[in-house]
Amino acid sequence: MRRLVFFGILFLVLFAGLCGGCIVQDSNSLPRNPSPAGATGSPVYSGGTAMAVAYKGDEISTDSPVARERFLTGLTYSTRYARYNESLSYFDEALLIDQNFSQAWVAKAVALHNMKRFEEAIACYNRALFISPDDAGTWYLKGVTLHDSGNVEESAACYRRAAELDPRYGTR
Repeated sequence: MRRLVFFGILFLVLFAGLCGGCIVQDSNSLPRNPSPAGATGSPVYSGGTAMAVAYKGDEISTDSPVARERFLTGLTYSTRYARYNESLSYFDEALLIDQNFSQAWVAKAVALHNMKRFEEAIACYNRALFISPDDAGTWYLKGVTLHDSGNVEESAACYRRAAELDPRYGTR
């Protein structure tokens, strides 16, 4: 249990530290009293590592204001309310507009990971890495998902690649 809490805190610290001033969606467009994740049918990950992502405004790689807005709304549903099913529809809308929006692929992968849909999450990481092959954070998150899905050897390779690209990720 301590390990799970440690990794949850580690991810929040890593991403908060790496993103600096993170973007928060305008809460006026979201429900005032969202129901708990379980009440919406969004399964919450109850084993392994729960994850969240955050990005600085200048790290968002889409030129489309609509894709950006859909992405930010999806991030809010996923990270603030743990409403993963709902966040997926926003990420999918952003990706319909801009298929090369790597951050949307990563955010979708994280939501899928938290729902234990590991194969789909890995496919999303792969798509993000096809677009941005030198993104250390994506390599690291893919490693976490591979590890939680039981693929320890392949996850170690992802952790090593993340550390090669950015020493802040270190090796596991």
